[in-house]
Amino acid sequence: SPLEPDAILKRFSNTNPDEQESRESSTSVLSGSDWRRIERLVQVAVKDKDDNKARKLSQTLHSISVQNELLKHENQGLREALIHKEKHLKRGKPLDLQQRQEYHGGAVV
Repeated sequence: SPLEPDAILKRFSNTNPDEQESRESSTSVLSGSDWRRIERLVQVAVKDKDDNKARKLSQTLHSISVQNELLKHENQGLREALIHKEKHLKRGKPLDLQQRQEYHGGAVV
């Protein structure tokens, strides 16, 4: 298909914050891993950005986002370790060391 320079340039054009906010608000819930979008949402929602409460809210949201990501990674690692352990336990059956009666020659009585 032929290149459309307007469509390509539109992707890279700077959007104003209101357009960006409306695009971002189309999703009802932001994931904890996307703390930058959360931070932008707080900046848009809070009137006095230099207020101590606003800064505390922003820092708290960031801290919770980081903790959430760390817990996700820890959880994933534990799941992988459990799968590895289960595979290791299922690997083989125990060797039956008890021999049948026919195996013994009967020379020793």
